[in-house]
Amino acid sequence: MIVVSEEKAKELFVKQLKHYMELTGTKSIDLAKKMGVTPASVSRWMNCYHLPPINRIKEIADVLGCKPSDLLGTETNDTLMVSNLSADEYQLIWDYRNGDDITRATIKRLLEYAKVMPAIMRGSDTDA
Repeated sequence: MIVVSEEKAKELFVKQLKHYMELTGTKSIDLAKKMGVTPASVSRWMNCYHLPPINRIKEIADVLGCKPSDLLGTETNDTLMVSNLSADEYQLIWDYRNGDDITRATIKRLLEYAKVMPAIMRGSDTDA
């Protein structure tokens, strides 16, 4: 598995978004209306300014009749394989990628804590 840069992820998403919109005959204004977002939001996605919030990827896929993983890139040699992630995992990745330094540090610390918590809960801390 190869993890791609944020810029490459945006490019892959835009490529796939345009492909599925063309395939289904969906115009950006139609996508915006069906999703309840502004046309400006869809325009920002299509012009590679930023990715939509991760919770919106499924909505976009539903409107376009594809899977979220289809929109996130089908070039398996170039992209992070995300088709098996849960909604919580998608959200965690989204929050981490789009958070400020404090948010990213907090998420890292929580994940580190989560690794040791089972041992603590069992009462087998490392000092004994």
